[in-house]
Amino acid sequence: MANPENIRLFQFDPAWGLPSPSPFCLKLETFLRMNGLPYEVVPGARLDQAPKGGLPYIEFEGRALGDSGFIIAFLKKRFAIDPDADLSAADLAVAHAMRRMLEEHLYWVMTYSRWLEDENAPILRQALFGALPGEVAATVFSEIQEQVRRNIFGHGLGRHNREEMYSLAIDDLRALSAFLGDKPYAMGDRATTLDATCYGFLAALLVPPIASPLKTAALAIPNLVGYTERMRSQYF
Repeated sequence: MANPENIRLFQFDPAWGLPSPSPFCLKLETFLRMNGLPYEVVPGARLDQAPKGGLPYIEFEGRALGDSGFIIAFLKKRFAIDPDADLSAADLAVAHAMRRMLEEHLYWVMTYSRWLEDENAPILRQALFGALPGEVAATVFSEIQEQVRRNIFGHGLGRHNREEMYSLAIDDLRALSAFLGDKPYAMGDRATTLDATCYGFLAALLVPPIASPLKTAALAIPNLVGYTERMRSQYF
């Protein structure tokens, strides 16, 4: 078994009391902590050095690996760990569907609330680019904003109006709440890979000072708030 102390994690820098403001970075770091894999966070990660042009990524045994899902699959195989070993094929299928809902649907509305809501954009700009000179930060942020706008439209959610987008995402939260019920973890009495995703997205929604109808809805769902607090206390 390889020594996991060599895992080097590259992610967006801490913000708002979170080790990273990105739900995907939180997902990966949560997985590392859940499974006791020692790692080090490398500060100042750069997108232009990432193997797939995005964060998070890891360096391990001389290789750079990108995409949180592929990284987790690699780590499971490399270190012979499987928090999902007790799940049935049907359970795994449901967990897969829930991950896709969070990562491919809810994510885009969360992104909209951060980047394209007028009241939140300055908060995000300060968190991400506060160290840059004012004019530079404003220019960089504006360019990314336009790319985000195009990406959300290309996804399809951006073709709806604001109220419709939030309504669709709130349905995701309600579905997650109904699925979680009163279970301590997403799939039952033990933490599984799905919990890394659930916590990553819920923490990224609930903790930052980003106001939106989506956050308001999440705060009104007790089992999602309680779950997030339990996971944060247990692993962070």
